[in-house]
Amino acid sequence: THAHDTTALRLAVRPKLWLLDRDGCINADVGSPGVVRREDLHLIPGSAGAITRLRLFAPVAVVTNQSARGKGLLSAAGLDEIHERLRHLIASAARGGLASEDGSRWDGLYVCEDALPSSRKKPAAGMLLEALHDFTCEPSEAVMVGDSWSDVVAARRAGCVPVLLATGHGQALAAALRRQGSRLPASLTAAALSEERVLAEWLGGRGEAEAALVREALCGGPVSVYETLAQAADALLAQARELPSSQQRRGETAARGLAAPTLRRATPPAMSATASSPPRPPAPRRCDAADAVEVREMAEKDIPAVAALLTGAFAAPGYSALQRAIVRAETAAGLAERRGASLLLVAEREGAVVGSVEAFTPEFLRGKQLRFWSASLPLESYVSALATAPSARRSGVGRTLMSRVEAIVWEAGESVLSLQVDELNGPALQLYRGLGYEVVGRERASTTPSRYGLVSKLLLGGVRERTLLVLQKPR
Repeated sequence: THAHDTTALRLAVRPKLWLLDRDGCINADVGSPGVVRREDLHLIPGSAGAITRLRLFAPVAVVTNQSARGKGLLSAAGLDEIHERLRHLIASAARGGLASEDGSRWDGLYVCEDALPSSRKKPAAGMLLEALHDFTCEPSEAVMVGDSWSDVVAARRAGCVPVLLATGHGQALAAALRRQGSRLPASLTAAALSEERVLAEWLGGRGEAEAALVREALCGGPVSVYETLAQAADALLAQARELPSSQQRRGETAARGLAAPTLRRATPPAMSATASSPPRPPAPRRCDAADAVEVREMAEKDIPAVAALLTGAFAAPGYSALQRAIVRAETAAGLAERRGASLLLVAEREGAVVGSVEAFTPEFLRGKQLRFWSASLPLESYVSALATAPSARRSGVGRTLMSRVEAIVWEAGESVLSLQVDELNGPALQLYRGLGYEVVGRERASTTPSRYGLVSKLLLGGVRERTLLVLQKPR
């Protein structure tokens, strides 16, 4: 058996979901620590059109490791801006073809921010399994396309069909294949594992950890390599159209509805205090003995910590120390004004605030103009902002805070709880959908980092445009 040949991948099942890596697959890979500024984003030629063509056949979900967040090199708001920029780049590039803006974005966005290996970070299968669950897709009906062996191994572990690209991390492999006389697309086989020279060339100087990924990937079967996402999309779609449809295909597609995800929530609205008082939370209690997290009402002494938490989550990535200080001070002032009027809870672990949530009751909202609120919706209880410390993410803190808010709101006799999420905030949407919230609308909103127009315009970068999904949960 040859280490590689020109036999391209043959699909056995009609795909119902395309899973795409981000850096090196859709946009150019810029090396470590990755894209940390929106200005560093550059589409790989043909990738926007490829996404458009793939979406005409089945949903597209982006599955990406972004460890710069876990390393503290990128804020939540910065990651939000990067994905918003990427979406617009894709839309602009595709608009000359078949796509409108809505037709050229992705259907799902799954991001792992962990700096260290975890169950979600590729090559682990966590994010892929989340996508399969969200889109009601069997593993064999999903194709994972990426530029690295960790993408291939993640696909293997999830049971999906892997496809490797010669862009990004795949450039060294492609160069080695060309030196060995192979033309792309090519199919790599396990025979390479017994040819040390061939394997060494494929690795391009990378170490034993990479070699282990190659071995795991190829032991699961041949791996097809394509020049670009555009070439892979054309080849895969040509095969997919010839395969019979699943009997449940049409019903499942209709059931997905507004499964357009997100990445990072919008900035909480700035409001003045009111005399109205929401239901007071019960006495503090332990929500999880294993994690020793205490959920309680925010006290005055917590305001600096909560303001810092919200600033870290929502401040723009390029802000200077002075700009961050302005945002933090204004956030703290707003919290002080609303304490005792809105429902403000914190999660505390070992004496440190690791999460916060703020919600408004109808009494508080009556007569006020919510910056994000749709006039067509009833004025129900509304969750304004949920934030967790980086060290507490994916540990159940956000879910616990939301459950606590719901218990208080339901006990007060309210029938619906509403919230809004930036449409690029995939992790947040997954959390809320898992708690039973449903998308009931979508609206475009202008958000400002300050309640004072001149401060926003002159010191903080001015107005930001974003699309928000409106979610609601009945009692």
